[in-house]
Amino acid sequence: MFQAFETKTGPIVVAAGNDRLFAALARALDRPEWATDPRFRTNALRVEHKDALITEIEAIMRTRTNDEWLDRLTEAGVPGAPIHTLPEALAQPQTAAIGMIQPVPGLDLELMGLPVTFDGRRPSIRARAPDLGEHNQEILGTGRGAP
Repeated sequence: MFQAFETKTGPIVVAAGNDRLFAALARALDRPEWATDPRFRTNALRVEHKDALITEIEAIMRTRTNDEWLDRLTEAGVPGAPIHTLPEALAQPQTAAIGMIQPVPGLDLELMGLPVTFDGRRPSIRARAPDLGEHNQEILGTGRGAP
């Protein structure tokens, strides 16, 4: 199961992709009996009964905050993470630490850079977006703004 769930304070994603992780998730949700429930014992059975399982997990996840669930999941050894809005992602210390926030040349503006690295280096923002018609002369041989 790899699924996003809404909590009291925002969404999180949970990754319990095998039987061992599902059993740990069931314990974290205070439903340890799910690990031996005939509907949920294996991944194939969980897929077959996904609607019932997801409905129950959704109701449980809404009872606590994002941080409470993430603490419980971490303690249980179940992968999980918050789903951040763009402003939340930008505010994360890690975002700045890995060079994701970059200045735009020629503007008093910073933007999120590319989420990839090549040989350990993140490509920088090399130029601002052109104004409408700014390059018409070079590209089309016409005046600024003319088609």
